[in-house]
Amino acid sequence: MLESGAQQLAPELGAEWVYWETGTRDILRIQSRLLPTALLMLAGMVIILIIAVGAFIMWARRVRP
Repeated sequence: MLESGAQQLAPELGAEWVYWETGTRDILRIQSRLLPTALLMLAGMVIILIIAVGAFIMWARRVRP
């Protein structure tokens, strides 16, 4: 009963309220909000990894010519 009520209130009050007040998570709503942020963070991590690997390769070439 509590879960179904939380599901009905989710669009009106927001997923955060439903999670904190009932312990029930409206997963689809939260994922749709965080997807752009998660993709941006993933892209940033990939760029940092590429830079780190490139820097290591350049350093390795300089140490062992």
